[in-house]
Amino acid sequence: MFFFSRRRVLSRRAPFARRPGRFRAGTRGFSASPSTRAVGGVRAAAKAAGGIAAASGRRLFLRWSEADARIQAGFLLLAAFFAMVVLPGAVAATVHQVHSRGPNPVAAWSKSRDAAVKVTVYRVGTRTVVSMPENEYLLGVLAAQVNPHAPLAALKAAAVAARTYAAHAMQAPAGQTALARAHHADVTDNPAVDLPWLPESAWDERFGADAGWVKARLEQAILGTDGIILEYRRQPIMAFITTITNGWTRSASGSLKKTAPYLRAVACPADRAAERTSTTSVSRARLARALGETAVNLAGVRVAERDAQGYVVRVEADGRTWTGESFAAALGLASPCFTLRVDKSGLRVTVHGEGPGFGLSLHQASAFAEQGRDWQWILEKFYPGSKPVRV
Repeated sequence: MFFFSRRRVLSRRAPFARRPGRFRAGTRGFSASPSTRAVGGVRAAAKAAGGIAAASGRRLFLRWSEADARIQAGFLLLAAFFAMVVLPGAVAATVHQVHSRGPNPVAAWSKSRDAAVKVTVYRVGTRTVVSMPENEYLLGVLAAQVNPHAPLAALKAAAVAARTYAAHAMQAPAGQTALARAHHADVTDNPAVDLPWLPESAWDERFGADAGWVKARLEQAILGTDGIILEYRRQPIMAFITTITNGWTRSASGSLKKTAPYLRAVACPADRAAERTSTTSVSRARLARALGETAVNLAGVRVAERDAQGYVVRVEADGRTWTGESFAAALGLASPCFTLRVDKSGLRVTVHGEGPGFGLSLHQASAFAEQGRDWQWILEKFYPGSKPVRV
């Protein structure tokens, strides 16, 4: 909003010239008392000032050195009244008006579209089901995954993707995953099957003294995209989010065996340059416990199938089969993109990237944002064919 100041047009008439003896008639009959003269001077000055104020559209110029003493007193009184009463009141009123028109973050947060939607979350660690406003859910999802120092465009893209994921889950009969359905919830906080979620009670441990700043920044991204989700053929998409890929996002047709044209393989050069890997050794006993077996022949554990982007689709061991996601979840691996090798310590697992590999790569999104791309462009890049809509 722009504010324009209105300027008055100054009159071009000749300035009013003081006439000698103009106020002489008003002083006849006055006593010589100083107090009486002062009162009369104030009254005369007030009358003169009132006459000046009543002369609409006229600008009167007086030479101060030539003005009558009573006029000088009147102007001084008016100036003092203006400085002490009128000006402070006008300033206070203006400030109040500006603040009342400005956005109130607390009110905006509580009255947002997201605040009116409830999301039910099954917390795996505590085995409890909690219901919360959607904006609080999004806050926990972003806190668990994103880098708060990322450009705002990347944070907004992540907020839209997380909101879309929740919307898709809530349209399912009783949740998007079997685990959520089993507990009558929309989603879980298990990163192996849903989006991770970090409660605000754990923020101090993760962010330390920056927790307040992080909250304000994430709220800005959520409010900046309030109520916006991604749709494909008028339905919320499966908007998966990945922290960082192995250099490519995954195609749904190759891994999920589902028709989702908006989940295509997208090159992520920034992810490839970062090359985030981790290695862990899994003993025979730990592997058996994780897979729910009494014993496992390590030599028989192998990757049976990969997709075109290098992510594991199927793992076989002793005649049994696991999906890449379920095997990674059982062992607590950061990604289903991994390699297996047996050595003296057990099964050596090397993991590439972090996250499921589908959808939005947060690391690459930050790189795109640093190049000047907005959040709409970023979402179109990772979910081609989808459209942002406000619901």
